[in-house]
Amino acid sequence: MLKPLFTLLVFGLFCSFVRTNETQEPVREYKVLADSSLQDSSTMYFRLLLEKALNETTEEYGAYKLVSMELPYSQDRSLQFLNRVDILDIMHSMSSSKREQQFIAIKVPLLNGLMGKRMLFVHKDSLPDFSKITNANQLRKKIACQGLHWPDSDILEANNYAVTRVVRFEAMFEMLMLGRCDYFPRGIHEIVPEFNEFSKQYPDLAIVQNFMLSYPAPVYYFVGLHNKKLAERLELGLERLKINGSFEKMLKKNPLTQHVFPLSKWRDVTIFPLKNPDFPQFEVNISSEVW
Repeated sequence: MLKPLFTLLVFGLFCSFVRTNETQEPVREYKVLADSSLQDSSTMYFRLLLEKALNETTEEYGAYKLVSMELPYSQDRSLQFLNRVDILDIMHSMSSSKREQQFIAIKVPLLNGLMGKRMLFVHKDSLPDFSKITNANQLRKKIACQGLHWPDSDILEANNYAVTRVVRFEAMFEMLMLGRCDYFPRGIHEIVPEFNEFSKQYPDLAIVQNFMLSYPAPVYYFVGLHNKKLAERLELGLERLKINGSFEKMLKKNPLTQHVFPLSKWRDVTIFPLKNPDFPQFEVNISSEVW
């Protein structure tokens, strides 16, 4: 008598387990770019912020898992994969009117304007020359290295700065050291971590301290045109992080950005404002987004 009863009990538990698992929501996988050894601090900031935003929305949208994808392509080429359902789901990037037409931009700024505050890498031998620059016209006589498809390149050229466009990120350091360009602008949050990394390989690398460029340069997460539900989830999560203070806390404490603060230390730096033709509605002065 006990054996049939035991069998019935086990069978009942099994059926209950099957029913429970049948009703569980599947874990949603989101494909993102794998970490870059060349820009670890940058990649990790955006990955951590993404996780925080997704964690804020698990109740409404369910559990998730980030899957890293190795895509050894340029920024522009990698973005194109967002409109493929099987390759890439989320990518952060500086925005442009073209990118906002091609993909869905989640228009919650990820850096509060820091990307548009640009300091310059130069060869240490040219640092005395750059320290004498006091206006934009003097800088326009120099040549900048920038990415082939970067919106920054378009902005510089639209403001009559000379630009050499380069495909590979690390190649810009090589060209700078070889004298094939005069300076390499980087975001105020990027330049210190990158100096710490690349000065090991390029000991003649130096940073111009007496002036910086400033232009509107919103950085957003982007998803494919087919991924509207994910876009809604990210916007909701990011807005919650802004409201509860988690975003500001991360911005001030993360290794990528913490060295920028307090912002008051930049008030004596000369600013060369530039217009961004894609965002003429944004102000072009030092107080527009972070000061």
